[in-house]
Amino acid sequence: MPPQVQNGAMYAYPDKAAIWLSKFRGETHWAVYMREFNSIFFPNDNSMEFPPLPQIHIDFDDSHGVVSNFNKILTNPKSYILSIIPDQNQIQVYVENYLCTVERIYRILHVPSFRKEVDAFWANDQAPRSDWLAQFLMVIGIGCLTTPHANIKRVARILKAAETCLLQMHHILNPTFLTINALCMMVISKHIGAMSCHEYDSCGPLMGIVMRHAMSLGLHCDPTFSGNKVSPFEAEMRRRMWTTIVHLELQQSIVSGAPPLLKKGDYSTLPPSNLNDEDLDPSREEAFVPAPDFEFTDSSFQIILANSFTTAFEIVCAANSLSEIINYDRVTSLDALIREFLMETCLLRNSLPMWSVSVEKHWKALQISTLELTFRRLLLILHQRYARQREANIEYPTSYWSALECSLAILVHQRQVHEDPVHNESAKWFAELFKSDFFMAIMMVGIQLCRRDNPVSDKREPTAKSSGCYNPIVSPRSTILQTLKWCQDIWSSKLARSFCQSKVNDIIGRIIITVELET
Repeated sequence: MPPQVQNGAMYAYPDKAAIWLSKFRGETHWAVYMREFNSIFFPNDNSMEFPPLPQIHIDFDDSHGVVSNFNKILTNPKSYILSIIPDQNQIQVYVENYLCTVERIYRILHVPSFRKEVDAFWANDQAPRSDWLAQFLMVIGIGCLTTPHANIKRVARILKAAETCLLQMHHILNPTFLTINALCMMVISKHIGAMSCHEYDSCGPLMGIVMRHAMSLGLHCDPTFSGNKVSPFEAEMRRRMWTTIVHLELQQSIVSGAPPLLKKGDYSTLPPSNLNDEDLDPSREEAFVPAPDFEFTDSSFQIILANSFTTAFEIVCAANSLSEIINYDRVTSLDALIREFLMETCLLRNSLPMWSVSVEKHWKALQISTLELTFRRLLLILHQRYARQREANIEYPTSYWSALECSLAILVHQRQVHEDPVHNESAKWFAELFKSDFFMAIMMVGIQLCRRDNPVSDKREPTAKSSGCYNPIVSPRSTILQTLKWCQDIWSSKLARSFCQSKVNDIIGRIIITVELET
């Protein structure tokens, strides 16, 4: 006899509130702030609106078309790709767009080698391996997604075809470096296109697969220590891939509020060497000679990022832990460590004017902004618990002012990404990638402005420390208000895109009205 099912639960799906409430959300997730926000603005209302579950849009769902063309994808991939994007030159534009933007933040490929492989793909009649094809389709799809006025139907078909190629490889049973690359790209595309927390959450299981596949191939063990004999080129590429995987896992833990899948001691992989892609010769047998530490190379971004991982995971693990709390003395120590990485990033930013080539200056600016946003968000996570305590400006001044300082710096970045000509056409996709960070910064600023016990005054107040990249004083209340109005202009342009986007705009509006009434 099967077990008795109450209330027809065997047939009725859980509603959105039940699904939302069943999920664990640590302190890096905005739900923690939302509870405090509601207690300030709606003290007598305990109700909460939950984001709707993602719906499959029939117009965008091309599953049947992909399945019906399954053999064509694998046997004649060029013809299939051209049936979606008829212009080969346009396909190459999408590939180059990916290589010059997303690839510069999530280093996965050796760009010179990949360009040669793409040329060989178009020149030869032989169909490539399914895992390489999956990777190539993901590059095209993300390259299209990150262009202004992207054709979403076209992107969906390309990404679905990539998924089909991965299934053909039985990637769960037979992981390869290329399947890991393609899966990482899937996570990246979801983060760029996510419209709700449910979509961010869906990346968690995917990152679990990526992490286990990477470990099964030994990416977490540096060749220097593992004894595995690999070429200098492969050793560098393994370090590059592992750094990107850890970076994605860190981001996923932060946006979802889930405990990280990594902890100290789980890997020994070293940061990449300070080399440009042109210096990495796949046929070289001798060890590469890295550039001096002060030289800004293709790898400088990942070196700083990888060196910060131990500190970053200590902060995020504690924030999303059920019991672990970092004491205030340790918070101060970790603050100093993160600010050292910010100072290194600042030195990179100061070197930007020397780069006259606009393309190089563009992607270097993207890397620097990514580092600054990452480190500022980590500082916000580190300080938020103490900054939200009663009379925090007296009891925990370092945390109180650092949290406010970092939130404002993040919001200034949001404005710069949308307005700074250096970021140019990359602004939209880059801003979407960090929209969760921008929202958390808005919530922290709003809570600190509107709290009754220790509201921010309209006098200039010193922060505990300066990163060296920003003004070492927090802006007065009126300037903070102006910053929020800039944010409102940005978010109001996204009202029709999703429930969550419109709710953010409502929250900013509520904060602005409250502050203006009290001023």
